[in-house]
Amino acid sequence: IDSFDREKTKWARWVKRLEGAFRMFDVPDNRKKDYLLHYMGASTYDLLCDHITPAEPEQKTYQDLVDTMGAFFDPEPLEMVEVWKFRSRTQKEGETIMEFITELQRSVKFCKFAGYLEKELRNQLVFGMRSKRIRSRLIEEKNLTFEKAKEIAVSMEASGEGAEVLERKHEVNYTERGTLQRGSGSKVTNHTNRQCYRCGSGAHLASTCKHKHVICNFCKKAGHLQRVCLKFASQSTNTKETKSDRMSKSKKKWYANMIEEGSDQSSCDEGRGCEEDTDGDDICVLDICNVDGDKPPVLSKIILPLNVNGSVIKFEVDCGSPVSVVSLADKERYLRNAPLERTNVELVSYCGNRIEVCGYVNAEVEYKGRTSKLRLFVVNTKKHPLLGREWMRELHYDWNKVIRNSENTINTIAVRTPLSGAVKDLLEKYPRVFEDSAGTMKNIQATLSLKPNTKPIFLKARTLPFSIRDIVEREIENMVDSGILIKVNHSPWATPVVPVMKSADRVRLCGDYKVTVNRHLNIDEHPLPTIDELFANMAGGQKFSKLDLAQAYLQMEVRPEDREILTLNTHLGLYQPSRLMYGVASAPAIFQREITQVLANIPGVSVFLDDIKVTGPDDETHLKRLEMVLKKLDEYGMRVNVSKCDFFADRIEFCGFVIDRDGIRKMKRKVDAIQEMPRPRNREQVRAFVGLVNYYGRFLNNLSTNIYPINNLLKDNVPFDWDDQCEKAFRWVKKEMQSDKILVHYDPKLPLVLATDASPYGVGAVLSHLYPDGSEKPIQYASQTLNKTQQNYMQVDKEAYAIIFGVKKFYQYLFGRRFTLVTDNKPVSQILAPDKGLPTLSALRMQHYAVFLESFDYDIRYRSSKENANADAMSRLPVEDENNKHRVEEVDIIELNLIETLPVTADELAQFTKEDPNVRNLLQGLKVGRIVDGRDRFGVDQNEFSLQKGCIMKGIRVYIPPKLRKRVLDELHTGHFGVSRMKSLARSYCWWESVDRDIEDLSRDCSECALVKKNPPKVAIHCWERPNEPFQRIHIDFAGPFLGLNFFVIVDAFTKWPDVKIIPDMTTGTTIDKLREYFVTYGHRQTDVSLGRKCDKNHR
Repeated sequence: IDSFDREKTKWARWVKRLEGAFRMFDVPDNRKKDYLLHYMGASTYDLLCDHITPAEPEQKTYQDLVDTMGAFFDPEPLEMVEVWKFRSRTQKEGETIMEFITELQRSVKFCKFAGYLEKELRNQLVFGMRSKRIRSRLIEEKNLTFEKAKEIAVSMEASGEGAEVLERKHEVNYTERGTLQRGSGSKVTNHTNRQCYRCGSGAHLASTCKHKHVICNFCKKAGHLQRVCLKFASQSTNTKETKSDRMSKSKKKWYANMIEEGSDQSSCDEGRGCEEDTDGDDICVLDICNVDGDKPPVLSKIILPLNVNGSVIKFEVDCGSPVSVVSLADKERYLRNAPLERTNVELVSYCGNRIEVCGYVNAEVEYKGRTSKLRLFVVNTKKHPLLGREWMRELHYDWNKVIRNSENTINTIAVRTPLSGAVKDLLEKYPRVFEDSAGTMKNIQATLSLKPNTKPIFLKARTLPFSIRDIVEREIENMVDSGILIKVNHSPWATPVVPVMKSADRVRLCGDYKVTVNRHLNIDEHPLPTIDELFANMAGGQKFSKLDLAQAYLQMEVRPEDREILTLNTHLGLYQPSRLMYGVASAPAIFQREITQVLANIPGVSVFLDDIKVTGPDDETHLKRLEMVLKKLDEYGMRVNVSKCDFFADRIEFCGFVIDRDGIRKMKRKVDAIQEMPRPRNREQVRAFVGLVNYYGRFLNNLSTNIYPINNLLKDNVPFDWDDQCEKAFRWVKKEMQSDKILVHYDPKLPLVLATDASPYGVGAVLSHLYPDGSEKPIQYASQTLNKTQQNYMQVDKEAYAIIFGVKKFYQYLFGRRFTLVTDNKPVSQILAPDKGLPTLSALRMQHYAVFLESFDYDIRYRSSKENANADAMSRLPVEDENNKHRVEEVDIIELNLIETLPVTADELAQFTKEDPNVRNLLQGLKVGRIVDGRDRFGVDQNEFSLQKGCIMKGIRVYIPPKLRKRVLDELHTGHFGVSRMKSLARSYCWWESVDRDIEDLSRDCSECALVKKNPPKVAIHCWERPNEPFQRIHIDFAGPFLGLNFFVIVDAFTKWPDVKIIPDMTTGTTIDKLREYFVTYGHRQTDVSLGRKCDKNHR
């Protein structure tokens, strides 16, 4: 075995060879380490010793040495980098399918795709291969696996090579590279003069002709070109036209690519056919000839403005031209100082006309932040600048997407309105807004405030993957050129840069400020607009326009004194941003506040960070508002991203929803995500599923009974068990999400209706508009799961809480407007009616709710459950509210405190109340919201009763069952306060039907209570005069027993100073002793006053 050489093989593979030799020669385990140290070689042995120092190789085991060197020579690659490399890997030129597959299998090793490995290999094989023919065949295959894709691809590649060999034997009219053959005088190399019937070429078979899907310009049939069309040949034979005759009709000939200045047509020799073009340096076929009909084909031009040597030139994209060209006049106009290089390249049209080439310019082309040095050929014609395939390959634009969609033209904005001319005039009025440059908000600078005593943090730059290093360097260079970044050599602050890939060749540079600045920043707390506020601004719109601010945060400057804390540390050194950077915690709030102020007071405009939406009740108003927005953006020097703009669209996407004139809809791709979501297998997946469904909760009007089994799985004390009920709810959600339900826009002119309902475990609310025809159309649905405490409410309380929930949920819509409340609970409609007073002894919770509703202007109406189906459904499928799980109302706290002050516990009260036959019917009625007979409620209005943790409350007093009444009476009787005082205490805490009589009976038999039965005679109130100095008069008294202790209290009347002594008993002797100590300490007093408490005569 050769010594290990890292240049020739990997360590792991070398070790496998070594261990194979161990097995061949039966090397014992205790000798393996010696062989390893010997065969690894001198240089590797030195590296090993240095790596494990201060330990010696002899002190390590064989496996320790192998692992140590494995970690050194073959460190585990970064997963994200390997995934990036794998997905960027495409088949190289000259690389066979098997070689490409081998490289994919090698590069996927560290991607950790796990169960998706076969699928990832299959996808990358299909999308990364060069042959479109093979790719199309694979895409058509159903249930395609990696092995099947490999088999088909290798087979098709082999068959293609075989057909090529066979076709070379029948080659006719071949053309040497660098020459253009005309006519048919070439040597025939085969006895059978076979030609392709699709294009007339003898260089290939019809089955492999690239024109087999082309539409003939003459007969309009697919599969052949016009020059080999039999119908066209027949007509040409009959007319016997000469070349000159045909040229005289050149005004009827239209061409697709080379365009004369001011016209869409040029002349060409009709008889010239379809010779294949070449990308060689000697000759190029430049454009395509179309000779059919009197009218030119209606094709959208694809115009792309590029910065060439500092000048902006508008090129027409031409995928038929292999090179990019510009006229001599345009060269003198835009590239006067660029030297013209000589060239041997000849340019001809596809029709065979030669084009005079003056030379070429080595142009520096800048596009989308990337600069490339490319050849630009100069021709002596009056042609529009053309962008050919050479430049298209370098610019890395998604050309396929552009070509597939004729409306999607670069720098051509789609306008869907009869006012397209007016819109384009408006856009041309503000060209600076649409410039492809960094905007700067005028007179606005972001302020960043640090917390006191903050110390600077300096972190080193992070290592970048080699695959994106060039892209990051280009982005840094562009940001420096734009003034966004400034190179600095020193800074106490440094944050590592984090590149975020936006596409294959574009990157956004952010700072990892969460580890440096954000933790010490006084975060700006300006609120972001809610989704309801954004939707309200779009109400009444017929069509919608969208503006996307380019690099939003980077358009706002930062105060010079605050820029140092944002310094970025890159592999190129330190750079200080002059603009607000992505990653700063205050950036969203700051930018939202400023952009809102910029566009303030413009109706029909919704602004969410960099996303601006404009609408209007008609096109004219819409256009005026759009102009106001563009004018403001122009005044403040801001820029928009042209490619993401849309004007006068019938519908737009906004914050995950689709908005049109009729209302708000669900976004298809989010609905598809729910439809494709697999069945949850753990709590985390359940939480993700419920979160996704809740995002569209405003659309689901059946949100209660069905999803409750799934919500229940999120509880900590419930084991995860996906049963039939969960499966039923899961399928129901997917079915409901497929509906085409629309939520109407909020209209301040239409009446509002709020319908609410409650189920045993949820409340629901539906806010609707009432239309003149009497129909109700929903604006939004809402629901909430009741927590454990709320689930114990009696039904009437749940119905009332549903109203409170709905009013709070839709507060922004309801406050300040008159609306109609609809409930299916008749008692609630009476208790909370605004024109009726609340019963004096109503339950405390009802009183609390009634006070809250006094701030609103409403009518309340009863509607049966059958008619109130929407709200009822929402209550039966409530949304799990994390904030509501542990929420306790103030009313609950008060009632629980009242219960806990009694000499019995709440659990005891609930248990004995449940066993009390006298209140069994009342208890059941309160739970289900059923009116019970008057005898079962002791003749008391049922509205006065409520439930709290299984205890019956009458107002704020708790009902005491018979088995606990003696304990409560004993507590009331402890102080021997007499009948009046005992009744007063009882009325504050407890109640039962005979409480007054029971207190009177208990007090009547008590002699001590009899002593205080009558009030003492009135005497004149004696007021002590204020003494003139300390210790002139003192007051003494006993206190206790308290916690088993007695206290002797002395208070000076002048200073109010208390002196408290713990005493063993309340005897005369103890009193004398404590007074003697006091007088020794403070001196004699003039007067002492005692409250007259009797002392035990047992004294010393």
